[in-house]
Amino acid sequence: MMRSQRLHRSRELVSRRWGATLMELMVVVSLSGIILGIAGVLMQQMLRTDRGLARCAETAAHLSRLESLFRRDAWDATQAEIVANPEGTRLDLEQNDGSRVSYQSAGHILRRYVMLDGKETHRDRFAFPVASRIELEQQADPRRVRLTIGSSTMPVDQPAVSGYGPARRPFQLAASVGRTVYVRRIER
Repeated sequence: MMRSQRLHRSRELVSRRWGATLMELMVVVSLSGIILGIAGVLMQQMLRTDRGLARCAETAAHLSRLESLFRRDAWDATQAEIVANPEGTRLDLEQNDGSRVSYQSAGHILRRYVMLDGKETHRDRFAFPVASRIELEQQADPRRVRLTIGSSTMPVDQPAVSGYGPARRPFQLAASVGRTVYVRRIER
């Protein structure tokens, strides 16, 4: 009989351990919630970083294309003129073939128009970050023009914020009408 009682008791113990207590379930649920919360925050940071990198790549592509077009337009130009109007500043470059290339700044957007015989034949649009400023100016020598794009979101003289890298410097394209264009960064 003793043996059968031990066997019966061990079966009772095994059958009791099949389920989980309420406390064990609450611990598992709370740990799962913490892990999912951390995973959500990390996913959001990854997506934010990815969007930032995409914007940087788009801005770099716009600057590269703009540099190429500005260089070619200045090289082919015979005359340059800056015109101020309510929408922004406009740079007109009269070309050797009789066409006119205009660069129009409006906020953070720069538009390039090619006109032939008073009709628009081509249009480009370069959008930079919203905090950017675009300046078109003609220097003392009327054959020298400059396009400056300040894409910094914080003042240039402000120290770098931890985790955000250094403040960006304005990008500058300077051109001599009918001569080579050079590109340089302004260091203040």
